[in-house]
Amino acid sequence: MIDILNGRMGTTDNWTRDIRNAAILAGQSQSCDKLTHAFLLNMIAIETLLTSQGDSYSSVLPKRVEAFIGWTTAWAIGDFENRIQGAYKKRCAFVHAGKFDGLTVRDLVFSDDILFNVFFNIVKNIDIFRSKEDLILFSKKVEAEHLLGIDTKVRPKNIAFIQPVYNDKDYQQI
Repeated sequence: MIDILNGRMGTTDNWTRDIRNAAILAGQSQSCDKLTHAFLLNMIAIETLLTSQGDSYSSVLPKRVEAFIGWTTAWAIGDFENRIQGAYKKRCAFVHAGKFDGLTVRDLVFSDDILFNVFFNIVKNIDIFRSKEDLILFSKKVEAEHLLGIDTKVRPKNIAFIQPVYNDKDYQQI
């Protein structure tokens, strides 16, 4: 990560800035004691990494996350696509209408897990994702493979999914 931030990995300046900003947001979220604020910071970090100006965030976020972790059993069993869309709707309700009554610790933990896995795989494969454009193209290629019904040849073999095991105590209000 330090090599990326110090410009030694050949990433574009804008991408390096976005990675730095997302890392700062993730760190602020982890040290935050307000559920709503921590969730919002996570969602902004996810959007910073996965979206570009003009994107329809509600439709591209699940597709771009899926490109990284859609191969896992957890993706289907955990209904991740709908949960990502739900998290984005909660983010929008909070940002645009000040509504946060439906936001839960489970939402925050889910956003933590998504952010961690996306970040981990970007940094681990920075030689493939040298720019946000590379990441978006990767996502589109994975989506095309799904559409064609072929096994992925685009996803790097070292893409990983790390899912902590939580207990009921972990989901208590922060």
